[in-house]
Amino acid sequence: MKKALRSLAVCLLSVLACALPLAGAIRPALAQIPLDSQYRAPDGSFQFLYPAIWQVQSGRGLAPVRVVGGTINLVIYGPDSLAGLGLGSFSAPADLARAFLSTMPGPASGVETATALTLDGRPAARLDFIDAQGKNGLLLAVAFRNGRPGLIHILTTGAAMLPLDVETALAVAASFDASSRRLPTRLDSFGADWEATVRELERLGVIPYGGEPVFQADQAILSGSGATFRFMAPDRPQRDVILGGWLTFTPGSAAETEDCRLGVRVTQRDGRLDASLDAGITSQDAVFISDYTQAEATRSRSESAYSRPLAGPHHILLIALDQTASLYVDGQLMFEDVPVEARSGVYGFGLTAASPAAGCLGQMLWAYAVPVITPGVCEASAARPVNQRSGPGVGYALLGKLTPGVVQRVVGQASDAAGYQWWMLGDGSWVREDVIVEVGDCRSLPVVTP
Repeated sequence: MKKALRSLAVCLLSVLACALPLAGAIRPALAQIPLDSQYRAPDGSFQFLYPAIWQVQSGRGLAPVRVVGGTINLVIYGPDSLAGLGLGSFSAPADLARAFLSTMPGPASGVETATALTLDGRPAARLDFIDAQGKNGLLLAVAFRNGRPGLIHILTTGAAMLPLDVETALAVAASFDASSRRLPTRLDSFGADWEATVRELERLGVIPYGGEPVFQADQAILSGSGATFRFMAPDRPQRDVILGGWLTFTPGSAAETEDCRLGVRVTQRDGRLDASLDAGITSQDAVFISDYTQAEATRSRSESAYSRPLAGPHHILLIALDQTASLYVDGQLMFEDVPVEARSGVYGFGLTAASPAAGCLGQMLWAYAVPVITPGVCEASAARPVNQRSGPGVGYALLGKLTPGVVQRVVGQASDAAGYQWWMLGDGSWVREDVIVEVGDCRSLPVVTP
């Protein structure tokens, strides 16, 4: 009897010895996986965040987007995909989930549980069900910020759905967004010179006035296999910068993914690439933003299928401001305010290829330094004497002339009947926008009624 008890104790201790380290390993894994990459639909109809360590398989047309991570697959239906299924007009998320369940192939077992949720302040629903094969299934329905519906169908290749999988899927659903854009969906001047593009971004309030060009290059060429990178303007590092130009990519391999890209915030160590914020096109007809830091061995990447074929030149416009980056391709907004590391660096042109037949051609490349501004602070100066008036218009009394080269604080703004913008200076006088240069957070200044 004692021998049997001793054997049982040994067994229990052995189980505990194995179980305790396992429990310690599982506990940290239950923390939510960081959502550090962004997917944006090619037509701009919706976007969401997802873990960078997962893979996105972009849908085309009305097809859903599949996000794969380990044993979990998230099949994400945007507003247009749901409309294509005849499910685009449900006001209650739970009704949408039940209607979607009825469209799935194969009869369900009829066992389902609907739970009302609130995700990022928006109504949502979770629908747990058991399919005809007895496997657990889960649907998450949520409204985008513009009120249109979105849905996630969670699939798992494991025996059961892990709590971490559900938690991460809920976080992805909470990031659904379709309307809170700061940037315009299209730019009219993307194919023109850098000045026209910068003026449009200034006029739209995307960047402040007062920056300066960093460099211009008519052409750059890379070819061959491996990862090659060319540094540009190495003596002009900047943090807040716009980089533009045309890329023509010739892939060399049909089996491997290759890419052609431009980079900002590029740093090097011992003559080798250390960090880079890149944007470009891939051999899979996709566009991307990638932020790489070798010292931390981290890379965040946002990628989206592109609506136009790869062949031919594509215009890339990368806007890096503080801790965010945005990307226009051929004038179309593809990514907005993707989180990136805020650092200064130079510029680059790169090719990653598996075949020596691959090539990357850059044309009309340019970079523009965006001034760093203090929120709410705007200043103005003039290169020649300009009129100061008592109000925002040429019909107001002349008070004097602005001294060339003297920086004045701007405290307000107004428009006249002819459509001209006027700035009110700290001394109460007014100057017209087209005869001075303003720098800073000018567009957010209060509108003054004279």
